[in-house]
Amino acid sequence: MATSKDNLVQTLEARVRTLIVRYGELRTEAQTLRAEVARQADTIAQLQAAVEQGRTEYANLKLARMIDIGDGEMREAKARINRLVREVDKCIALLKA
Repeated sequence: MATSKDNLVQTLEARVRTLIVRYGELRTEAQTLRAEVARQADTIAQLQAAVEQGRTEYANLKLARMIDIGDGEMREAKARINRLVREVDKCIALLKA
């Protein structure tokens, strides 16, 4: 009977040692995974900042494009006004003659 108990104790000790080793492995793996999660979170934050910067730049470009179109229309309007003023000047000159 003593051998049976000794065998049970040895089996229990072996299983406890196996559990301790496995616990250490899992703890190391968990630390590695936590570090990876932290790196991924940093990467996500950087990418979100880049996306936000891209959106801001796009909005600025859109605004600049609208202003550029406005300047072209402004030049066209000034040219038309200048033509009309010349035409009015010609009419005044004809009336004076």
